[in-house]
Amino acid sequence: MGNGSNISAATGTAESRGLRSAWRTGLRAVWGQPYRDMFENSRASMLLADAGNGRILDANPAACAFYGYPREIIRTLNWADLSTRSTADLLEQAAQLCASVGRYQGQHRLASGEVRAVEAFLSPLRIGGRPCLYAIVSDITAHRRNDERMQLQSAALSAAANSIVITDLTGRIIWANPAFARLTGYPLEEALGQNPRFLKSGRQDAAFYQRLWQTILAGGVWYGELVNRRKDQSLYTEEMTITPVKNAAGVMTHFVAVKVDISERRDLQQQLFQSQKMESIGRMAAGVAHDFNNLLQGILGFSDLLLNQFEEQDPRRQDVGEIRKAAQQAAQLTRQLLAFSRKQRMDLQVLDSNAVVQGAGKLLQRLLGENIALDYQLAPDLARIKADPQQIEQMLMNLAINGRDAMDGGGRLTVTTFNIALGEQDAARWADARPGGYVCLAVSDTGAGIAGEVLPHIFEPFFSTKAKGKGTGLGLATVYGIARQLEGWVHVYSQLGLGSTFKVYLPALASDAGAASAAPRAAASQDVRGRGERILLIEDEAGVRELVVRVLRENGYHVFAAADAAEARQLFEREQGGLELILSDVVLPDSNGVDLVQQFLARNPGLRIVMTSGYSDERSRWNVIRERGYRFLPKPYPLHEL
Repeated sequence: MGNGSNISAATGTAESRGLRSAWRTGLRAVWGQPYRDMFENSRASMLLADAGNGRILDANPAACAFYGYPREIIRTLNWADLSTRSTADLLEQAAQLCASVGRYQGQHRLASGEVRAVEAFLSPLRIGGRPCLYAIVSDITAHRRNDERMQLQSAALSAAANSIVITDLTGRIIWANPAFARLTGYPLEEALGQNPRFLKSGRQDAAFYQRLWQTILAGGVWYGELVNRRKDQSLYTEEMTITPVKNAAGVMTHFVAVKVDISERRDLQQQLFQSQKMESIGRMAAGVAHDFNNLLQGILGFSDLLLNQFEEQDPRRQDVGEIRKAAQQAAQLTRQLLAFSRKQRMDLQVLDSNAVVQGAGKLLQRLLGENIALDYQLAPDLARIKADPQQIEQMLMNLAINGRDAMDGGGRLTVTTFNIALGEQDAARWADARPGGYVCLAVSDTGAGIAGEVLPHIFEPFFSTKAKGKGTGLGLATVYGIARQLEGWVHVYSQLGLGSTFKVYLPALASDAGAASAAPRAAASQDVRGRGERILLIEDEAGVRELVVRVLRENGYHVFAAADAAEARQLFEREQGGLELILSDVVLPDSNGVDLVQQFLARNPGLRIVMTSGYSDERSRWNVIRERGYRFLPKPYPLHEL
């Protein structure tokens, strides 16, 4: 049966009967006839036990129903048969309780084997000279489970990574978990009893908080983002949900706020948004540059024609020269736009960045002037990169000029190079970064620094904080574009009054990627005149087509001009036997120039090919042009190059 089932049933029965009789007699003597109401008819489970050996002397019907035993059976049991504790423990406790009224909590086993949590109110009494215990047993399993659930909930709230705060209806903090202390920097003992207004940053106006309170006081759930201030005065952005808490009567009593620090997420989202915005601006810039290049081709070309018609002393020559000069400046702007949009052609070489930096040293010093000191901190074991040396120089010059302009009264510009390896977590800090090895080219100045509201815009084309006429606003945009075209990125560190550092990260090559080179660019070809060679010109821009036809014919060539692919095919069929060269735009209204000339070459492999385009992106297909060995003239081009 249980721990006490070894008691002799015969002896126990006779003794139990005597004690039960004395028990009833005693109850009648004390309470009279209401004995049935007090014991037999009570809804509470009641037991009578011998304090000396734990034997159950009597049980009321409610106790029999609770434990699942018939009355005649439960009277044969020992207290230890009901409890999960040992007989020795129970008898020791019974001896202690015989001196006074007490409470006992434990676990009792029912006839079905189920274990229930119970609380017993124990009262000592003597029956027939023997110490006994009168017990009122309550089933507290549900309460115990609720307590355990509450303890689990409390532990979970305390262990939660998100900050959780409970306030009363006035907003006074009555509980907060450790995550709140970690987020805000305020110890819990310092925060309890305060209103959360001590976290205000001033970034939200009074109307913001008014709407918040209107929502939650009306019983609604408020959700939103706000910027708060930590104890160390640093700002952070949190995502917060405030939920009203109601009691059993449906009356609102408290508010629970769950706070999530989203500062890092917001920074990454801002970086991603900025990157996407720059990408969109870049696509637009590339399109504008193409259209502009076609216009400039006409302006530069016809200016050259006019210049050739005037004598050196003719005052009109100077006027035309100014027009050409302005067009050349505009062409430089388009090149910068294409650099920003990552659409310009690159002469990629394996480079030692230190050699490029040192080679540009004299020019850098002249750019900076005498009142700015130039320092170098170059890593001796710098990895190689694959880049266009002229574009690396261009980035360096633009960053140096930007630093110079930030140091009106003089200062120090430091150029630094070093190797860096980024892991997954390191790369996650920047939207454009990827894990791997990089060479970092950093340019630091001791200038005025950059204001926080300006930083997100510094790489945008034509954005400038300089005075009118002091710059185009394309210098940093060009740096950004070149870095992105080389699959790197730029990161800026700046603080007002303490200067700025621009760090350009470029992918490093493996150590065996080849020796660094800085091959000189091909020299410009000398002017030549034609001897009646037959050329098929394919150009959809009427002004450019007219210009090229005129120039080539004036220089001894025989030219057939077509405005599109269909017209070009007709001319080719008519003149194929005598054609010697095809000069074609890459982007045609009804075809792609590269594919078109390939069709012509299949018919006449001896043809010479020159391609031209105002685009410098994927539509120019200059990489395909280079692979096939075609000559390429990017618009706008000087007539002597043509």
